[in-house]
Amino acid sequence: MVAVSPLIKKIDTGGGRIVSRPHGSTVVFSELSSTYPLKLISPRIAQDGVALVYILSYGGGLVGGDHVKLSVDVGSGTVLVLLSQVSRYTGDIT
Repeated sequence: MVAVSPLIKKIDTGGGRIVSRPHGSTVVFSELSSTYPLKLISPRIAQDGVALVYILSYGGGLVGGDHVKLSVDVGSGTVLVLLSQVSRYTGDIT
């Protein structure tokens, strides 16, 4: 299950925080942080207001029963694309 919630102050185990803002025609991250076993990475390729973040986990990916809590703040005028290791997602995003 992946939950996207408003900004959280403390990042719990397996959690992460993404804060993006526009900077000209690119997007910058004022915060991109996570705790084990979650890992967030973004290539330095962001243009036309679109940024990519890969949601990864150590050990080969998420399995049934795993939970990830992301706090995401996407700045006005930007688009954030979240990609994961999953080949098919059947859960809910809340």
